Amino acid sequence: MLSPRLKKCVMDSGCVGSMITYARIRANPCNLFTVAVYLPHAHRKQSPYFPKTLLQLDKLLENVQNHDCVIVMGDLNCKLSRNIPL
Repeated sequence: MLSPRLKKCVMDSGCVGSMITYARIRANPCNLFTVAVYLPHAHRKQSPYFPKTLLQLDKLLENVQNHDCVIVMGDLNCKLSRNIPL
């Protein structure tokens, strides 16, 4: 899915479990650390992955170099109740 030019800039990539993928991309003025996450809805009884995925994401982000720009994107399935003030 990356262009040939961008593929040459990928310094590292991989996955954490089955819900998180990441890539570290050489860029200027700072490198980009991109993370794509699928985060199941927290209250779904069939989905025990919610807390585990959050812990895996936290652990992954703790190891990002300080000068990298972090971009987190994904299918986060966030739902808010109607009566909660923002």
